[in-house]
Amino acid sequence: MRITYITFTFLSLTILIACNQKSGSGESGRQTETVTAALKTEYEAHNGDVFPMNIQKGGSFKSVDQIRVQAMGIINHRVKEQPKALAMLTYAYWNPEFVYNAGSISGVGDYDGHWIKFDDDFRYRHGINDKVTGGGRYHFRLEDKSLYMLDDNVEYEPKVWTVNYNGSVMAIVGTHEYKVNNGMQIKLVEMDNKPVI
Repeated sequence: MRITYITFTFLSLTILIACNQKSGSGESGRQTETVTAALKTEYEAHNGDVFPMNIQKGGSFKSVDQIRVQAMGIINHRVKEQPKALAMLTYAYWNPEFVYNAGSISGVGDYDGHWIKFDDDFRYRHGINDKVTGGGRYHFRLEDKSLYMLDDNVEYEPKVWTVNYNGSVMAIVGTHEYKVNNGMQIKLVEMDNKPVI
């Protein structure tokens, strides 16, 4: 059942991208190109250090500080309710193989060397090859498949993801809770170790 769901999710994503490419002319095509160029510029400005989950979208609906305080409260509450991290997340390093955001999908190999590691103490680290570029707090609840993430970098808004897990592959889909990652999708692939140069 999970394999079918994940296959359906990626098939839907592929169809959506194909349809978007066909109708990419006109105003919507220019908007997609502008957003994609802005994301690429942000990525390059950080010398590739921005982990895909931390790519920001424009617009502010609350102050970042207020949102972060709220998210920390939610994570702390959830940790008290469910104080044991789930091995399905913590047993491996995860590589973002593909990222779909703002109408475009990353190319093959765009995130080679990138990784994220969820630890048993509800902390996560992310990086490129042997370099750790950041980290934060998280909590994953299996009942509703929700993953809350709050990066240590105070400039990043918290994110909430719906997790679709199938052994060595995990697809996470951004929710509307904090809006910044709404509709964003990332395919994460299991790795035994973090990559080295």
